Amino acid sequence: MEIIEKKHSSINRTQKGQIKPKDLNLVQSSALSPQSLNLGTDYFKEVCIELLRDGHLVRFRAPGGSMYPTICDGDLITVQPINPSEIIIGDIILYRHEYGVVAHRVIDIEVPESSVLSPQHCFTLRGDAAINDDDPVRADRILGKVVAFERNGRLLDPYCLRLKLFCKARRWAVRIKRFFFSPYSNFA
Repeated sequence: MEIIEKKHSSINRTQKGQIKPKDLNLVQSSALSPQSLNLGTDYFKEVCIELLRDGHLVRFRAPGGSMYPTICDGDLITVQPINPSEIIIGDIILYRHEYGVVAHRVIDIEVPESSVLSPQHCFTLRGDAAINDDDPVRADRILGKVVAFERNGRLLDPYCLRLKLFCKARRWAVRIKRFFFSPYSNFA
């Protein structure tokens, strides 16, 4: 995990969806080495919560494949604090889970009768590789928004059109493959 030296600012993106590395102003912290922090630990969760509450960007290596193909196991993701009222469908959100912190995509937002943001706002999230939705997440459990990820030394924007189209095509290919090659299919 890396800590950012200054409070977050808007991140500049190139036309190809790459983020300019100089805009992130990353500083490695010796006190928070990757070996001492595990995403599932309470310590990591508390450090992450405090840094995001104080307005800092947080950067860490994503474990698991629940966001494949957008974010792969081992990619470095950068999360910035966000006001839950600014969240839109399609954003990748980091939220507090009983087992740690999780980054998944927003697929639906339930707004109660009043138009004011309240803890009753619920967000439906799902990993890109998952079939089922996560349990509804209340606004007070939202920590931040994934604004960038690094793969093979390149900083990428998870919201660029090319990546979105690739991910949608990949998801549909997996669904079609499951349909035709499932053990219960009449086509196999």
